[in-house]
Amino acid sequence: MKTERLFLVDIVVADRLRAVSETKVSALKASIAEIGLRTPVTVSATPDGNDWSYRLVAGAHRLEALRQLGEEFADCFVMEGDDDDAALWEIDENFARAELTDAQRADHHVRREEIMIRKGLVKDAPKGGRPGNLDKLSKYSAQAASEFGVDERTIRRDLARGKKIDADVLAEVSGTDLDKGVVLDELASTPKPDQRAKLAEIAERRSTVRPAPDPLNDPEAHEKQLSGLMSAWNRAAAVVRQEFLLRIEEPVFDNTSAGAS
Repeated sequence: MKTERLFLVDIVVADRLRAVSETKVSALKASIAEIGLRTPVTVSATPDGNDWSYRLVAGAHRLEALRQLGEEFADCFVMEGDDDDAALWEIDENFARAELTDAQRADHHVRREEIMIRKGLVKDAPKGGRPGNLDKLSKYSAQAASEFGVDERTIRRDLARGKKIDADVLAEVSGTDLDKGVVLDELASTPKPDQRAKLAEIAERRSTVRPAPDPLNDPEAHEKQLSGLMSAWNRAAAVVRQEFLLRIEEPVFDNTSAGAS
């Protein structure tokens, strides 16, 4: 794969698997301004008449940081291959560089398995398998676990969630407060036609759960907490006082009287 210096305006950014984070872009801008771009972005090249068309494959945050810095050019790894090759590269770079959410991992593994099956890089699922074990029917789980250095059960779980949850519902959950394993498992156990209604139900249920008051920011809660602590202190002090009084009120044995009798 060769490296070229390309005009930023010539790099087409299509739909991305992950949204660009302004926080990460800001951090990259500071780094690039100080030491330059250390890792080139990756683009795919396809013939376009007498010229070439370049599409971003990996490095959306780096590219956006360069644009915001007013740069005109970017050093790029230029890869050749089809759309599947480009998608696989993007997915693998996300796994390598990004902290993916539960929903993003599920989506990425489903896409990755489909691509690898099409390219003959992993065996397809055999016919006639049990529906409940769809995540175990191909060799993808074991292969991906070895490649990423994670437990195979983790890959199976992510893959099962991605296959059982409707793609649009999964995309709607991705990156939100509902992007949690427990929510995905509840959605995965719901038939796909009912999952959007289930998602609305989960969102409503969670919105009605009142968070515990923060004593530091809630004077009333702070007063109740202080009152409870004072009550506990008073009870403990009362116990100590009783023990002390019982000890000093015990009768003293009179040796003189005992001898006289």
